[in-house]
Amino acid sequence: MEPWRHAVNLHRAVEAALEAKDLAHLQVRREDVEGATPVVRDFWTGRWPAHPLARSRDGVVPGYLLLGFLGGYFFYRDLPENDLAFWPEFLRALGLDQSQPTPGQRDKLWKVLEGHPWTRTFLRFHADEKRDFVGTLKALFGARTLRLKEILDYLRLYRDEAKLQEEALRPYASLVRGLKEALDLLAEETLDAPELEDLEALAARLEALGFYPEEPHPLRFLFHRSPKAFSELYAEWRGEKRAKPLRHPQIRVDVLQGKALLERVLPQIRREVLVEGAWVYGQVRLKSGLFQGFRWKPRLDAEGNPIPEEVALEFPEGRVVLCLHHRAWGVRFLDERGEACPEWRPPAPSRSAPWWARERPCVTSSRAGVGRWNA
Repeated sequence: MEPWRHAVNLHRAVEAALEAKDLAHLQVRREDVEGATPVVRDFWTGRWPAHPLARSRDGVVPGYLLLGFLGGYFFYRDLPENDLAFWPEFLRALGLDQSQPTPGQRDKLWKVLEGHPWTRTFLRFHADEKRDFVGTLKALFGARTLRLKEILDYLRLYRDEAKLQEEALRPYASLVRGLKEALDLLAEETLDAPELEDLEALAARLEALGFYPEEPHPLRFLFHRSPKAFSELYAEWRGEKRAKPLRHPQIRVDVLQGKALLERVLPQIRREVLVEGAWVYGQVRLKSGLFQGFRWKPRLDAEGNPIPEEVALEFPEGRVVLCLHHRAWGVRFLDERGEACPEWRPPAPSRSAPWWARERPCVTSSRAGVGRWNA
């Protein structure tokens, strides 16, 4: 998509947020922010000599593009303490080799900030009456300027109390929800040092576990803010998990069709031991909010090796086809014909006896996970 189309999308998002008087909930896609950067840069440097608040081609207001770029910028970065620290990083994000803006560029941004009746109420000044850009932007974008430490504090609170502070987190609420789910899944995986630093490998592993978060991807956001934060959180989450080991193996998910529709695949809702031939109940959740349950049976071949199971589901948006790779860890009982018995019942009538006098014991073969009742 050409930069101008991204700019149009960015303008529409900002216009909607201004009408709602809420830039803290500004809904901008990262690809639009990045795609419109050349247009914003041309406006900032004067190569596009447009009035900041006048509508141009396609009704786009250049100043709104600058606000949209700033909204995306603050979402992915910690807000600096003051103007001196803010300008170098901001200008670098625009792709400019400058450490400080020109007086004309400062005036341009301030004209945008004071140009809308609602944004004008957020203007801040220093004690010496000089313009306070960072203070104004922080007041204007509100919760979008949350620091990573604050976000991670809310993440831990959500983990410990199972309560998401949506009002305080505002635009970060869905991201924190997704980050917790990603960490819950990855904490059950044994990751080595190189994997902990490989964002793409981690994202691929999450997909194999059936997790397809919406953008911004929670791990991409975390790595953008701090590349080391994930390793620390992973170790912390692993410490939590060691006291509560899972009672069933991981089930790997391979999406054969409909991946773009998915938000989450739960191949097993109840945390129970997988047994060959016994029904397992799962659920698929789409990005649209629709969900659908399904069921499947773990199967093993004659040698006791797992057979991948294919599951197909129909939605109004399209068809979803999954391939579930599993390991059935439950003890495998075989009847007199050598077929698997997912639910074993003792012969009737049952009677109790001391262990040394028991008849017809259940003898387990040398192959792990396979048992046979001697008839």
